[in-house]
Amino acid sequence: MSGTLYGIGTGPGDPELLTIKALNIIRRTDILAIPSEDEERCLAYRTVRKILPQTGNKQLLKLPFPMTGDKLDLRNRHRRYADILEEYLDAGSDVAFLTIGDPSVYSTYGYLHRILLEDGYAAQM
Repeated sequence: MSGTLYGIGTGPGDPELLTIKALNIIRRTDILAIPSEDEERCLAYRTVRKILPQTGNKQLLKLPFPMTGDKLDLRNRHRRYADILEEYLDAGSDVAFLTIGDPSVYSTYGYLHRILLEDGYAAQM
């Protein structure tokens, strides 16, 4: 059985703007992925923790995306991170990827979403 990757947009940083659906997905997934090496510097993660403090008990998958114009580095990183996510999905785990703003607009999540769909996995925004 394969899990599902969920792209969760946390908006501009106000926890009260998170949707009920986003909160329910975050509550029921055991693994949270963030686009950072440091959860305390990740606005998306901090936003969620303000409203769901128990988030700190979940497994955290850190997938840092540097601000770079190096397209080859980014493509390689996207592929590597997609492979990591696929391992969790293959094990039947659902993963919530937290990102600021909207996951479909200029988001690091969007790249992973497309790759996973192309690879035959379930992914939702």
